[in-house]
Amino acid sequence: GAVIGRITGRYAAQLGTFKYVSGTHARLDRDSSGWSITDLGSRNGTAVNGVRCSPTLPFRKGDTIRLSNFYDFTVQ
Repeated sequence: GAVIGRITGRYAAQLGTFKYVSGTHARLDRDSSGWSITDLGSRNGTAVNGVRCSPTLPFRKGDTIRLSNFYDFTVQ
């Protein structure tokens, strides 16, 4: 899957200034049932629609993914 983080992953350039996102924060995966996000032991957590990942949750278009209790992203 694709890693999301301030230092690691293909979105590091976009997340590099987000000081509460961990260096290696979460991983996005896709399988036959759809997409999921897994928190990779980040300090400030990951959530989907307000439900904290422990460690993995599914998500779909229209859902809100929150990184570090501060940064919200709507899935498109």
